[in-house]
Amino acid sequence: QLLGLAPGMPVIALCKATAVKVASSADAHAQRGSRAEAANRLEGSVTRVARGDSGDEITLALAPGLQLVGFAPAGSGLRSRQKVIASVDESAMVVALAG
Repeated sequence: QLLGLAPGMPVIALCKATAVKVASSADAHAQRGSRAEAANRLEGSVTRVARGDSGDEITLALAPGLQLVGFAPAGSGLRSRQKVIASVDESAMVVALAG
């Protein structure tokens, strides 16, 4: 309401990569009914995985030209071209008017 948003208006949405949780499509669907269901969910495919002891950094393609970086638990087993779902809690999103 504060921004006067209406369907079709161009906006910019930002969040920190550490707020983006990435899971395989199958795992994300199994979590339905949990708090994760209330989060903003974006479907994409993995383009890069950087394995780490504290978590795997995942880069995913959302649409032509759009990428998102997030994290999966260490040893997630995610791999390139795999379909995934990224979820971002509403409190971690910043929305601004474009232009």
